[in-house]
Amino acid sequence: MALVSDVIRFAYREANFNTVSGVPTALEYAEGLSLLQPIVNSLPGMVTGIRMKPWFIPAPQKVSPIAADYPAMSSSALAPQNIFNPPSNRRLMMRNTEDVEVFFQYQPQPGAVMEYVDTGHEGIVTLNGNASFFGLVGSNESVVIDPDSAGGRNLPRRWHFRADFGGWQELNALALTSTIPYPVEFDDYFITALAIRLSPRFGSEPRQVTILRFQTMEAYIRDQWLQSEEVLSGVHAQGTRQSWNDTYGGLA
Repeated sequence: MALVSDVIRFAYREANFNTVSGVPTALEYAEGLSLLQPIVNSLPGMVTGIRMKPWFIPAPQKVSPIAADYPAMSSSALAPQNIFNPPSNRRLMMRNTEDVEVFFQYQPQPGAVMEYVDTGHEGIVTLNGNASFFGLVGSNESVVIDPDSAGGRNLPRRWHFRADFGGWQELNALALTSTIPYPVEFDDYFITALAIRLSPRFGSEPRQVTILRFQTMEAYIRDQWLQSEEVLSGVHAQGTRQSWNDTYGGLA
């Protein structure tokens, strides 16, 4: 895993804005960091096909006085023991009033993502790695999140599964001294992507060889980390009364 500062320096060199011995200025590092962050953040959605879906704990109950069951009926169709075992690539919408333990998927796919969102939970939330550790070092089997004592809400948190380390790595804001939170073989993707983003700011077009390398790395990452969709069935599935009326193309 490369240092963020190295990726930024290599990107300036890739775009031919610096010599081999040249070092970006503090302002250039800051600009590179501001551009690199969204490249890292967007990789799951843009490259590996992840579309985060909400997973409510507890199952939501409508508060509207009318019986609007679109898009789905009450989540009571989910057996109580299953709601605490969500599939991967889910956004955990936590509003529990009591302490709960949520188990991440056993043997997840490389690059799988899990998010925690505080929607007003009052009880303690324990996230269990379910045979996988949290972090790339150490042996932390779980993450414990207390409710916000000031009556507010905790900030969202995100992890992705690193099969090369066998653990869930938390994705935090980048700093120049931090490392890119992806395998070392992905480094060229971030270097070339950042070089492409920097080019217009210097009044130039990215070179074709840089674009080709970027496209090659994008295809490689997609091949390695593309996610298949978990489909719930039976008592795990959420019933729906959604139907389509072909006469006007809308919901019945």
